Amino acid sequence: MACRGCLRCFNHIIYRCVNSTWLPLCGGNSQRIAGVELLQLVYGLKHAHSRDFIRSYLAWKQRWKPFLDERTFNPITERTTYTHQRLRSAMHSLDFYLPWLFTCEVVTGMPDTNNRIEGLFTDLKKKLAVHAGMSKENRQRFVNGFFLAFKELHKAKRR
Repeated sequence: MACRGCLRCFNHIIYRCVNSTWLPLCGGNSQRIAGVELLQLVYGLKHAHSRDFIRSYLAWKQRWKPFLDERTFNPITERTTYTHQRLRSAMHSLDFYLPWLFTCEVVTGMPDTNNRIEGLFTDLKKKLAVHAGMSKENRQRFVNGFFLAFKELHKAKRR
């Protein structure tokens, strides 16, 4: 399941992991340590190379596997659930997005951030906000013209 043209934003991955681990940081000592270690890994994501990050992350998973596999029995429903669900959620987010995290290292010419395209979209949104009364058809023409002008500007800069 590879997407060679996709780039996952590190900030969004960090946000997902922080939201999933903040509650476990208030729990017991083992849970706090596992959550802190995962957050340290995730916060280092922006400055890590893929090989180093993946190696560290897999070592973290291996170290905390028995802890993450703990289950709690609910006597009312007579079912078991994972004890550390939020920490597992952060881990599963990383597992899911890992193939796309370091796309910039694999695809030649791809920037390591999406700041440029975000800035372009911000500029487009500002220009569209000024022209709020346009019909849908005129808005589509406006957007097409905006990107054509951007393309021509970059052709001129490359020469």
